[in-house]
Amino acid sequence: LEAILDWEMATIGDPLADLGYFATLYVDSGDPEGGLFELSSVTRTPGFPSRAELIARYEEATGRAMTDIVWYQTLALWKATIFMEGNYRRAVSGTTDDPVLKAFGDSVVALAENAQELSGA
Repeated sequence: LEAILDWEMATIGDPLADLGYFATLYVDSGDPEGGLFELSSVTRTPGFPSRAELIARYEEATGRAMTDIVWYQTLALWKATIFMEGNYRRAVSGTTDDPVLKAFGDSVVALAENAQELSGA
């Protein structure tokens, strides 16, 4: 893996925020099916490294210890919650007619619950 680039949400900031986002979306073979991030479920298939292996590779390549990865994963979930809530609000207030955005309501709640659970709060 050489690079991961998220064009529409690119910022100049802490690279660990990007790693936290990536680790949150990455689906391991042992993760429960039907989760929020099934769009990336190809990583369940044999031959893909585990989330822990990818984080270990990052640690090895950068020399940084990822002791705070859960904090960054929680941050990623809260950011996604806020982003989706904004889009859901647009849909229910009538400023967009995108039917996909109207379905975000339950996902917003699930993301917030996942963030709270992951944080241990």
